[in-house]
Amino acid sequence: MKYLYGATIQGIQSFIFETNKLKEIAGASELVDYICRDLFQETVGKLYYNEENLLIAAAGHIKYLFDDEESCRSLVLTFPRIVMQLAPGITISQAVVKVEKEITPEHIQQLETHLKIQRNRPTVQHGLGLMISERSRRTGKPGIHWEKGAVIDAAQRAKRDFTKDSKVSLLKKLLPDAKGYQYHKLFPEEMEDIAGKDKKNWVAVIHADGNDLGKKIMAMVAPGKETFRQLSEKIGSATEQAARQAFNLVVKRNTEEGNLFPFRPILLGGDDLTVIIRGDLAIDFTWAFLKAFEEETAKEFKDFEVDHFRGGLTACAGIAYVKANYPFYYGAHLADALCAQAKKVAKDINTNRTPSCLLFHKVHSSFVEDYKDIVEQELTVKQELISDQIRLDYGPYFLYPQTGGYATIEQLNGWVKILNEDASPRSRLRNWLTELQVNQEAAAQKVDRIRRITSARYVRELNLKEPFSDRFDKNQKRFSHTHLFDAIALSSI
Repeated sequence: MKYLYGATIQGIQSFIFETNKLKEIAGASELVDYICRDLFQETVGKLYYNEENLLIAAAGHIKYLFDDEESCRSLVLTFPRIVMQLAPGITISQAVVKVEKEITPEHIQQLETHLKIQRNRPTVQHGLGLMISERSRRTGKPGIHWEKGAVIDAAQRAKRDFTKDSKVSLLKKLLPDAKGYQYHKLFPEEMEDIAGKDKKNWVAVIHADGNDLGKKIMAMVAPGKETFRQLSEKIGSATEQAARQAFNLVVKRNTEEGNLFPFRPILLGGDDLTVIIRGDLAIDFTWAFLKAFEEETAKEFKDFEVDHFRGGLTACAGIAYVKANYPFYYGAHLADALCAQAKKVAKDINTNRTPSCLLFHKVHSSFVEDYKDIVEQELTVKQELISDQIRLDYGPYFLYPQTGGYATIEQLNGWVKILNEDASPRSRLRNWLTELQVNQEAAAQKVDRIRRITSARYVRELNLKEPFSDRFDKNQKRFSHTHLFDAIALSSI
């Protein structure tokens, strides 16, 4: 009898984005990566570690096949304590499934079900401290140390320790040839260094995730341990290669020599990617990553024994544009929600192979709610005399052309480039969008005047003759979407 062990780090986003200090955000992301990779191997190694039994160890997820019950039981009892001592504030969910012969997709599904149940069970909180304890001003937790005149708690200290060059594993994935001592000279430790000299500039949180992976795994027939291990390695390698290509193509090329890269990876493992990047580079970086992800997974799975992985995987991404001083927890949450919405739309277009796409939102309000609420309150034009609703969200934007009235990322970039020309009617179109939310008849007159006084080239290339595209929901209710709101939003970043 063998035992399939699974562990998930709960509340990764809340742990990583607990403060807005980039040094602590970066350290927390390195700490999560270290727990999944090195710490788990060290802990199992004290019992008995077999590299071939490790199925996945990335992005807060661990799966390992134990050959005996005693070793598995010992790890379950000791690993959460070791993790919580190293990283106060992190909680580990664990589950075990018995495997009689070979691992099957049903075992994986059963393990995931048990892990979901464990995540819903309350855990004992540690480090609450006495009422008289001096508190960290940023987190409200009991302080243990003074640094530069400020009190920091145990978690903050652990995060800052993991920004040292000897532990920057995520940065090494992007620049594997760079010497360790150089990393602190290449990547920023303050959010203002990503935003640029003008601290009012926009920064973006990008979250990307592979498509259809769970469905493909469940379709595998009696794959066995070695197939699962190879699958995990190939996906992880493809994601790292794609991130490296996008980084070299977009970030490196747009960074002047001697300056810090306006970029910091937060999660990079499995089929997940989360980064913080200067706002004007976000669309191009995501575009390059999605394209490279498809290409790299196709290469990795070219000779893979499971047929339906050949041809590679696709991915979707969400981009949240925020200011450098904005609470980044909300930005990360929004990026995740945007990615989920992009996946939902893409799957409706093609259920067999979900097409790669991205969805973005530029945060103007002081508080971010669920994306559905944002669409309802900020991106929907409501007028009592109009039966059809006008929507200002035109995305998601796809890597390749699709049906249904959606645009490609290349088209979006084309509109933005045209709007940034000095002679473009950008300010007039911005006024038209404002009028559209007040009086549709007045807005119609305004856009008609814009067509008459604007160069024919701008009318043609910005689709001003047809500023709306009709789409229908599942209930056949019609929505008129305009591409100009997104294009103008990006043109000002």
